[in-house]
Amino acid sequence: MTNSTELQTAARKVVYLLVVDQGLRPGESMSSQALQHDLQTHGMDDAAQTEAIDHAIAQCWLHKGYLGEVQVTEMGFRIDFAID
Repeated sequence: MTNSTELQTAARKVVYLLVVDQGLRPGESMSSQALQHDLQTHGMDDAAQTEAIDHAIAQCWLHKGYLGEVQVTEMGFRIDFAID
């Protein structure tokens, strides 16, 4: 990513995909392979995915499970996805 705004947008896109598209609730997870496939379908390459997921984890929106799955946190579930 070239700047923090793009990184923030990409991280929100990851959480959006999990919460809105996949319908995950706090504590529910998706395998990293399935998430990778979905993000590629939405045009996000592997490097951008890694950065976005790491940023979402740093924001406490997601966390990694014991088997590498990506889990939605309560904070991530409550993100307001409305456009300002």
